[in-house]
Amino acid sequence: MGNNSWIDDEFWKNLSKINETNPSEDFNWSPENTDQGPVQDRNPQHEIPEPELLPHVEPNHGHSLNQAAEPSPEPSRSGGNLSARKNRRGHKPKLTPSERKEHRKITLKKHRLKVKGVLKNAIEAKEDIEKQSAALQSVNESQLKYIQQLEKKINELKSQGHELQTNVQGQSEHVEQMIMEWLAFQPCNATVPAAAAAAVFFRKLEENEKSKIGFNDFTDLHEKQECRTVGKYQIPLSLVPTAEKITKVHGDVCATSTISPNYAEDIYILFCATIKEMDELPVEKVTEETVLKWGVAIKNALCINFKVEFAMRHLKQTIAHRYIGMKVCEEAEKMDADIAKVEAYLSCLKECKTVKDFAKGFGDKPFSEGLWG
Repeated sequence: MGNNSWIDDEFWKNLSKINETNPSEDFNWSPENTDQGPVQDRNPQHEIPEPELLPHVEPNHGHSLNQAAEPSPEPSRSGGNLSARKNRRGHKPKLTPSERKEHRKITLKKHRLKVKGVLKNAIEAKEDIEKQSAALQSVNESQLKYIQQLEKKINELKSQGHELQTNVQGQSEHVEQMIMEWLAFQPCNATVPAAAAAAVFFRKLEENEKSKIGFNDFTDLHEKQECRTVGKYQIPLSLVPTAEKITKVHGDVCATSTISPNYAEDIYILFCATIKEMDELPVEKVTEETVLKWGVAIKNALCINFKVEFAMRHLKQTIAHRYIGMKVCEEAEKMDADIAKVEAYLSCLKECKTVKDFAKGFGDKPFSEGLWG
């Protein structure tokens, strides 16, 4: 035997003895018969097959361990599964005629199912449009008439509001009557909050019922404060400039009063506080309660013969009208928003009618109508 032989005669003798002893059991090496130590768990890749399954090798052929084995032939492209027929770069091979036929059947089946789903959804959408159009058709004409009537009355209402704004400055005695006429004009049988509030406000302003106000109703007044004599009365220092200005422009408004100065002093102080608040209070902070409070202070001064008609005239012709104008503007803004909503709803109705007419034009024709020219 040569030194480079990997199987010798002694190997075949030992192998034959083992096979004759117990050929049904798997061949395994014992830890005592190896130079490498204990054998690890059996691994199918390292198992030695039974002797009867070993290939027949001539004992003295002199094959070297370093000799390369002959490569096995590659499987044919026409046979085997797809994974076996992939080339080394991972590209899919060409399909066989039978495979192409099967792939075409699967693709056509998926396409038919997709087309059926699209047609089904289109038919359902058409039915929904027809139902909605039928429901809207019954109210469409009445809604259009209602919207036209509403727009007409809104325009008339705006013109009435413009006349009110231009006429009240010169004819204050007719303000309440015009407000009531505006209130009577109710578009679509709906109330106008601003007009109703204006009518109530003017009624309260004209009432002669006695109302009590005190120093606590004004921010600059309190009982313990330094005062100064102006005419016959002791006036708080914060009101002295206002009292002097009133006297300078309108004279001594207290000269015609016949009641005791001790009683009239408080009424005069409240009147001066009212004039001062008219001059300094920001417009956005003026409320209905504020205007009515000013009216009470001026009425109390008139009741004891103070010459303050100029203050009442200014309150009715300027302050009250300006306050009502602010409220009317707020209401007009709300009405503009409502008009925008109505116009949007009208646009929606017109669009629904267009869709309904479009769907009605198809009738029972298939959805492919017009597709082929």
